[in-house]
Amino acid sequence: MNGVTTMVDAGQHRIEATVFGRGQPAVVIEPPFGGNAAAWRPIAQTMAEDTTVVTYDRAPYGASSPARDGRTPREIAADLDAVLQSLGVTGSLVLVGHSLGGIYIRAYAARHLDQVAGMVLVESSHESQRPVLAARFTPRDRLLAALTVPQMIVRSKQWRGGADRRSNIREYRMFKRLGAADQALARRARRPAADRSHPRAGRQDRSRPPLAGVVRTARRPGPVVGEHPSRRLGQPRSLPEPRRSGIGHHGHRGRGPERAHPQAAGRTGSGIRE
Repeated sequence: MNGVTTMVDAGQHRIEATVFGRGQPAVVIEPPFGGNAAAWRPIAQTMAEDTTVVTYDRAPYGASSPARDGRTPREIAADLDAVLQSLGVTGSLVLVGHSLGGIYIRAYAARHLDQVAGMVLVESSHESQRPVLAARFTPRDRLLAALTVPQMIVRSKQWRGGADRRSNIREYRMFKRLGAADQALARRARRPAADRSHPRAGRQDRSRPPLAGVVRTARRPGPVVGEHPSRRLGQPRSLPEPRRSGIGHHGHRGRGPERAHPQAAGRTGSGIRE
């Protein structure tokens, strides 16, 4: 199932989005920092056999316009809301956030909780992760983090996921300013969730795809549980806890924007080590 791709207006931006399949709840995928929607296409096509799937490139990635705002989670959530309205996507949503995308979908959910039937957090970043992770950084890690912005300046547009330098750096610096006060859904969420992070090694657990299970669960009325008791969003503390795995890229620790991005087509972006 190929999907229908279109450009839509979202505030100050022009955003490229693709809708696959049909049905409820609609699955909405938010890529990571430095990533784009193309990497999620195979998963979207598979899920579209059962329900609607929306992939999109937030500004400034892919074919979308450069970012003209501060790239805060609130602003990105507002863009996503405008995209969904333009596409005519209504009803219940299952939100999927990869790495930094996890922060953005929680920001969206905090403002549209009545629409959110569930969430899948894939190696999600966290607003309070920086002080937790800093204590675990090696001297090499600190050096690589210090070189993040210079690399964004000298590397190619392809390395930045299609983003212009200014927008890419703005999003990165925004993330560095986030803290506990910016945390969304700390005590509000009671929705099905799947956290695809290995609890010990800080690696993404790819043994079972989580989306189908969350979609099925989201269709059932009443309280929900994830695939494991420790993954329940009904327990408010399960989501806010900073996780070491929130900076990984497909389970590989330390592969953030300060390290080499995948150069081939279909790249999946990266987490943030900072």
